[in-house]
Amino acid sequence: MRTILSAKFKNDKIDQAETKSDSIQIVPEAYINSDRDAEKYVKVCDCLDNDDLVIVTARSVFIWTFNTKDYKIELNYRWDNGGYSWDWNGENRKEIINLFSKKSYFHPPSSYISMIRNNHAFPQSEPPKYDRFFFNELIEKHINNKFFLILYGQKLIEDIVKEDKDKWLRKLFDGCIERIEEDDETLNTQIFKIFSRSITDIYKKNPSFFEYFAIKISLLCVLNVKKKKIRI
Repeated sequence: MRTILSAKFKNDKIDQAETKSDSIQIVPEAYINSDRDAEKYVKVCDCLDNDDLVIVTARSVFIWTFNTKDYKIELNYRWDNGGYSWDWNGENRKEIINLFSKKSYFHPPSSYISMIRNNHAFPQSEPPKYDRFFFNELIEKHINNKFFLILYGQKLIEDIVKEDKDKWLRKLFDGCIERIEEDDETLNTQIFKIFSRSITDIYKKNPSFFEYFAIKISLLCVLNVKKKKIRI
């Protein structure tokens, strides 16, 4: 049994514009292969004030956004209570109700550490059949978005360092460097703090990355000095 989330997109600014659609299967393979009823995976769903869709599932809260530019449904946020049960108890449900309302902003950080540990495959039923790894997609999206970096970057790097994931650490650092290079000085400082606050832990757990970090930062500083001299 599969649970399909579908959306149709149409450009209202263009007369007779072609309607495009996207469909994704949102139940993880681990749940499908368990002895539980896949139809009961989704518990509650509702819309936020920005038209994102909140879905409370057997273990997590997902927020899906509808990308009208690329005509895609994308996972924008995921939260869980840190447990491993497929079932929320009564206390959990109250917590969820209090945590997620109609407002679309200032949610707690996504549960990055559980997504890093449990990168579930979501088998897609539409041909050609393949697996989507929505958790990986979400983390990469947050790394490449300055809003998410500033809001949740500190929590993301803390969880990456805890799990000692060199690949994600390098991706996050490269994403921060790109945001620093393209943004103003105030934003540069905010993004740079994401790494500076965790640099001691990074050095202890991943000295090879620390060397990579030092070289990149040195080059960035040199380039910034040259840019300022050129402007003068």
